[in-house]
Amino acid sequence: MGRVAVDFYAQQIGARLEDASSFSKYLGGSSGNVAYGTAVQGIKSSMLARVGDEHMGRFLREELQRVGVDTSHLITDKERLTALVILGIKDQDTFPLIFIVKIVPIWPLTKTILTKHILLPQRHWQ
Repeated sequence: MGRVAVDFYAQQIGARLEDASSFSKYLGGSSGNVAYGTAVQGIKSSMLARVGDEHMGRFLREELQRVGVDTSHLITDKERLTALVILGIKDQDTFPLIFIVKIVPIWPLTKTILTKHILLPQRHWQ
């Protein structure tokens, strides 16, 4: 549950973002990276977040599905765009970044979202 975004990393490692001329596209966002990484390791994972109803939102959904992440809780927001971030790798400690489109918030988690996506699908023991 949390952030998922499209990261565009400058291919010119060590260069300033001002001097970068080409970029590669990746799934990003802290929670998105965790869901992706755990699924790649064979651990069952699911993603509760929002993405826009456009090309980059579909890219994120398809990337997560490709590695086996359950995306049934990935909400498509028809009113907001998917988060886009431009990043560079200057050195091992410096990673300049610019949020082009801000993260689509999952907050506040309404009672409806919690019930539909978290509480109802779970098995409960008494």
